[in-house]
Amino acid sequence: HCTYHRRLFIMVKRQKEKQYLSATEQRSQQGLRSGSSSVSRTTSTVTRRLPFKCCALTLTPFTDPVCTPRGVIFDSSAIVPYLMKHGADPVTGQPMTSRDLIKLNMDKDEETGRWQCPVLCKPFGDRTRIVAVVQRPPGNEANVYSYEAVQELNFKAKNFEDLTSGKKFRREDIVTLQNPDDEEHNKRRDIDNFRHMERRREEK
Repeated sequence: HCTYHRRLFIMVKRQKEKQYLSATEQRSQQGLRSGSSSVSRTTSTVTRRLPFKCCALTLTPFTDPVCTPRGVIFDSSAIVPYLMKHGADPVTGQPMTSRDLIKLNMDKDEETGRWQCPVLCKPFGDRTRIVAVVQRPPGNEANVYSYEAVQELNFKAKNFEDLTSGKKFRREDIVTLQNPDDEEHNKRRDIDNFRHMERRREEK
């Protein structure tokens, strides 16, 4: 399964590279001649971004991941009891119940123990753009991939079938779990902005 999709992904990438190679080279040469750079840099105001592999409540690595519709990840064993007691999202402070949680079906490399994209078989890092495709039905669980795989094999191929389950999905069913280049998303993952962390500081 992993090998098939990876081969398909590589084929698609090679075709795209051939199509855009000359255009890319031209832009690069123009940039060199003009003395300008095509690389854009954004200044991040995030002070402490939560590592992808960590629960937003315990701040420790999760083992049974779930997320909110906004893409904030928790460990199920930590967030469910919290919601039963407080009835609110510990990150935003907004009302929330366990029914709002989405179970994340995430692949793990058996040798390294690292979470990875099941299509590319590449580990998720803190710079990887990661998305979850909500499965309908049932609507309360999602399969997790690198955005790179979904972009090439779904969006660009106009194939709106989940790469693992084969279920149909819409763009609205995509939940962003991590996007290093999205400032607003990074702010949501900033530990200093978490409501439960603010409460702890206030109690001291």
